[in-house]
Amino acid sequence: MLNYFIYSIYLFIYLSIYLFFLHRWLKQVSQVVSNDNPQGDEAVSWSAYHAGFQPSNGVSDSCLTNTALVPLFYEQAHSVAMIRHSMDVVKKAVDILNPGPVPIITVDQPLFTIAKQIQWNWTESHGEDQLVIMFGGLHIEIAAFKTIGNLLESSGWTGALVQANVASPGTADSFLRAAHATRTRRAH
Repeated sequence: MLNYFIYSIYLFIYLSIYLFFLHRWLKQVSQVVSNDNPQGDEAVSWSAYHAGFQPSNGVSDSCLTNTALVPLFYEQAHSVAMIRHSMDVVKKAVDILNPGPVPIITVDQPLFTIAKQIQWNWTESHGEDQLVIMFGGLHIEIAAFKTIGNLLESSGWTGALVQANVASPGTADSFLRAAHATRTRRAH
C-alpha cells in the first residue's frame, strides 16, 4: 500500500511538471501563430522550443545539426509527380535551413525506385549530384539481415535453432531470407 502511495505522489509530481511545460509551450505556439509578422527563428515544435532552454556546454551554434520535418501531403506518394515535388520541397527547405550541403532523402523501397528514375531522367535539376536518395532504416535492416542470412545459409544455424526448439524448420529458414523483419530481428 505504501508503494502505491509513493507511486501516486511521484506520478502527480511528474504530471504537474509535464503540464506546466506543456502550457508554457502552447502559450508560445499561440503567440507565434497569432503574430502577423512571424520570425523565421521562432520555435514552434515541442523539441525545438525546449532545446532552446538547454545549456550550450561550450558548443558553438556551428556544431549543431539543423533538421526539419516536412509536412505530409494528401496525395498518394507513389507517383512521379509527388516524388519529384517532395524532392523539390526538400531541396528548398535544406537551402533555407543549411545552404551548401547536398540534401539526403530517405524513402521506402517502392519510392526509392521512383526517386532513382527521377534522378536518371532529370539529371540537371534532380541528379545524383543534387540529391542523395537512400533506403529508409527498415529496408537497410532487411538488406543487412539478408546478407547475414547468406553468410549463415550452410553453417548449420537453422539446425541449431530447430534443435534448441527456438523455431520450426520453416521459420528458421525464413530468418535467413529476412521474410519477417521483427521475427528475424528477435532471432538474431
